[in-house]
Amino acid sequence: MRIVAGTARGKRILTLEGREITRPTTEKVREAVFGSLQFEIPDSKVLDLFAGSGAMGIEALSRGAASAVFVDNDRNAVGIIRKNLESTGFTDRAKVIQADYMTVIRGMRESFGYLFLDPPYKSGYYDDCLTAIYENGIIEPDGKIVVEHDGTLKLEDRWPVIKEKRYGKIYITYLYGKMMKLAFPGSFDPLTYGHIDIIGRAAALCDELYVVVEDNINKKYMFGTEDRFQIVKKYFENNSKVIVKSFKGMTVDFCKEYGIDAIVRGVRNASDLEYEKTIAAYNSDLSGIETVFLLTDPVLEHYSSSGVRELIRYGRDITDYVPEIVSQYIKNYN
Repeated sequence: MRIVAGTARGKRILTLEGREITRPTTEKVREAVFGSLQFEIPDSKVLDLFAGSGAMGIEALSRGAASAVFVDNDRNAVGIIRKNLESTGFTDRAKVIQADYMTVIRGMRESFGYLFLDPPYKSGYYDDCLTAIYENGIIEPDGKIVVEHDGTLKLEDRWPVIKEKRYGKIYITYLYGKMMKLAFPGSFDPLTYGHIDIIGRAAALCDELYVVVEDNINKKYMFGTEDRFQIVKKYFENNSKVIVKSFKGMTVDFCKEYGIDAIVRGVRNASDLEYEKTIAAYNSDLSGIETVFLLTDPVLEHYSSSGVRELIRYGRDITDYVPEIVSQYIKNYN
């Protein structure tokens, strides 16, 4: 196997043939990937996870990357990477770490412009790895993650996909370095179809939507915080974009803790808008965060938790206004 282009063009690199843990990225695929990134790689910092032979990171160094960190948990693979760095002359711009990928990600104190991710296809590491990468902020906001896989992954269902290319049996998916995160706070006392409409539309606008079940000491709730949290969580358990959290405190503090980009609020009418504008102004004053207003579907304009609570108090049917999980909970509650 050879380096495709750059200062080390044509130089051979060693591989551990026949071992799944160090399955090397082919020259054809490397040429395509770096052809796509050729104007971005120079002077960048690169992280090569599950590095194997180190082919991707060394290719980046050959094309002008400022530095590269290589990570692999296999002792023999690490030995091969070090030999390849010596033979290509990049030892002074590289760091090789023998460790578990999760330990490295969580302990990393620097960020990278490009991350190459190529675990064993059937390992099941992809989601855990990407979750840790984004949560720990080790990719620069304008950076990219390049994921190699066998095509069975549906990364677009959860992650911020730029594009995906197929090369025979190999798939390469490019991801943005930063995920768009929105927060939709509320009491959800109880969850209604109005809430569900806003949550579904907001989730389509971002990579992750945090539904925040509030525990406000100044409010008197019909249902406890844990009950409201569990109902919302259960309803959205199959939507990978929706993350349900309960929180006691100010919304701006939640947003800071979870790296939220903007707050989402549903607006049913003019009085809603006036109220929400005031809250949005305070939130902006406190933290600079923006608020996105979504107009309620006209069919659902009169749906509200307070209206549903009134129906519950008088023992009226609420099935037109809330999902089955709420109706069932009310029956059990009573």
